[in-house]
Amino acid sequence: TVSGRRAGFSLIPEDSMPWKKDFTLSDEMSPSGIVWPAGKAAVSVVVDYSVPAGAEGIDEAAIAYARTVWGNAVSGGWLIDYLNAYGVKATFAVPLAMARAFPESVRRAHADGHEIAAGSFAKEDVAGLSPDEERERIERTLSGLAELTGTRPEGWFTLPRTGDDYPGGSVSDTTGELLLEAGCGYFGNSMADDIPHYWITDYDRRHTLLMLPYYYAMDTQFFMFFPGVGKGSGLVQTRALWENWAAELEGVRAWGRQSTFVIQPYLMQFGAARAVLDRLMRAVTGDPDLWSATSGACAAYWKQAYPADRTLRFEKAAWLDEE
Repeated sequence: TVSGRRAGFSLIPEDSMPWKKDFTLSDEMSPSGIVWPAGKAAVSVVVDYSVPAGAEGIDEAAIAYARTVWGNAVSGGWLIDYLNAYGVKATFAVPLAMARAFPESVRRAHADGHEIAAGSFAKEDVAGLSPDEERERIERTLSGLAELTGTRPEGWFTLPRTGDDYPGGSVSDTTGELLLEAGCGYFGNSMADDIPHYWITDYDRRHTLLMLPYYYAMDTQFFMFFPGVGKGSGLVQTRALWENWAAELEGVRAWGRQSTFVIQPYLMQFGAARAVLDRLMRAVTGDPDLWSATSGACAAYWKQAYPADRTLRFEKAAWLDEE
């Protein structure tokens, strides 16, 4: 509803990065001037700790069906072992429905040093909820995960389902303000830039919520059995996935940006999927130019190094004044 403008970065002509014109939420055009704690770029591995579900979200039936198809891979225990072996600390975006189904796996991921973020209540469509209903679900999710792990989540994800129209998954007009009200530190998946940026949730009150980058092309669910079991060809397109991942790694390294790689435990355990995941892990851990950090660590650093009160100029979108 508003446009954010960043200050403090050197601007370059708009036509030098044409893919940003009329697309991103900010007018920051420069590929330079960003400093990370280590390396030239930041990368995060996010575990979409979920199973396929419809608009009503994940329920016992959806979990039971996923287990008949993918077995114990759904619980994610193998993935915790796998990440630990590579020394990669990931962010687990956990819906409360999954935490209730697999509490020991969530506790173990937290105990092993991985970040537990909220992956929504059940990946349900919140568009039809009242603000009070959505507020209650947000608080129930954050409190439930805190009770399970002893730590209240800093981040909130609404990662898309394969049939969603938007990369932000299911959000409402009030989601941003409700997350700030609940004390969330960042929103984890926003397809609007290739570095963190601020979502201005309320212009008049100067409310902002930090957003982290996300793109469909880095999310395994759109390459593994897409568009889903029983809904199409179900091809495993690991070559296309790796080409995307490799190009992304090259790009963020060259331009000093941040990238998020999203994986689902139920899709990535076996065969070609495991092989391409191995390639990603080797690339992330073997490159001194890359700072591998959780989403929470990236968000904390960005807010300290580039706080909204110093790097963001508020300006109302022109169309708001026309209404």
